Amino acid sequence: MTNQLSEIISDRPHVNLKLDQAFCTIGTAIKRALLLLKERQLIGKNILFLGDDDLISLTTAILLEHLKKDKHEGYKTQLTVYEYDSALIEFIEKQAEIYQLQVRVVKHDLTQGHLELFQPEFDVVMTDPPYTISGLKLFLSRALAALKTQEQTIYLSFGEKSPTTDLLIQQLFYQQQLVVKTILREFNLYDGASVLGNKSNLYILQRTRASKPLIKSQQDFHDPLYTRAVKANSNLNQTSTTYVGVGRQLKQLQNSSLSTTPLGYHYLLELENCDKTRLMVVKQVEFRMNALVKIGGLTPIKHYFH
Repeated sequence: MTNQLSEIISDRPHVNLKLDQAFCTIGTAIKRALLLLKERQLIGKNILFLGDDDLISLTTAILLEHLKKDKHEGYKTQLTVYEYDSALIEFIEKQAEIYQLQVRVVKHDLTQGHLELFQPEFDVVMTDPPYTISGLKLFLSRALAALKTQEQTIYLSFGEKSPTTDLLIQQLFYQQQLVVKTILREFNLYDGASVLGNKSNLYILQRTRASKPLIKSQQDFHDPLYTRAVKANSNLNQTSTTYVGVGRQLKQLQNSSLSTTPLGYHYLLELENCDKTRLMVVKQVEFRMNALVKIGGLTPIKHYFH
């Protein structure tokens, strides 16, 4: 099984950092598939993989093929992948065809609501979402929407960053009425996920009858999802004041949702409709820029116009 996986993985697409992809090791992929078997969440189950850059669907399908050979009988397990990355989709489908593995792949952007895709029809969901709280919120919501209404299971891989992050994770579990059955610390190992120390925990979550997704099946999701976007949005929100205008006609824009302790200020001087002859004289430009500094109540440290 390891040799077959090694052969498959050697040809998979390069990691897409924009989508927070970080490939788990072959050993971790096998451990996840075996965990489904150990927990009796594999044979005869309808399993959904929400995102699958780790190729757990193929790993699980290979495991099933080995079990069929040993038992000399077939299993009615269904494996479905919802994936957004076109390169990954093409790769999974190609490998499934080559090795005659039963894996169904559906291209879908999870930020887009979809009533048909998120119906309660799956017994198990396995997911390794972007390592942001907004990503966790979205993927857990989609997982809950896709699970049957009985007490079904979510296998969640998520990195441990800080006590603050851990608290936010637990709050999401509580808000969606999910029971944490087990936390397998450092269960997952990765190649190239240095931001996580190349490891993450695996949470075994149980849906309850009271569980409800925070984001409904048909509802779109507009918050920043991936790490770069979340960080960029966070940095933007730490600047509280912007001045826009021409010359002395400055308008201050304020946003009460921004941080009350700004790290700095942004100033924009619109010169599009200015007299072009004034812009051709360095002294004129210097005069207007210094006037902007005074109007903004700033303290000039050093300037040089040429």
